[in-house]
Amino acid sequence: MSKAGEKLNFGSTAMKDLCRTFKITRWPYRKLSSLNSLLCDIEAGMEGDPDQRQTFKNLIVRNKEEIMKDPNTPLDIRVLHLRQNNFKNKYKKKAQKSIKIKK
Repeated sequence: MSKAGEKLNFGSTAMKDLCRTFKITRWPYRKLSSLNSLLCDIEAGMEGDPDQRQTFKNLIVRNKEEIMKDPNTPLDIRVLHLRQNNFKNKYKKKAQKSIKIKK
């Protein structure tokens, strides 16, 4: 939020006041960066059907657009599950690498 305030020549307090005026309860930076990361992971090599990958990509892009229109929009439940599965898979791969290094 501070970066946005700097670009608009507002202080952080003024930015918070503006957000409250427009009923933005939470700044969606982390949510959007999480979706961008998920999109990159899918493009980089999610296994499975190419049609399914495209469906997920479209779903994520649509969810991002909705959040940009209304920052209070919750993530689609399918995106939540996909994000959680992606995180778990990354964690497992990281854990397996650390086990191989220790041996």
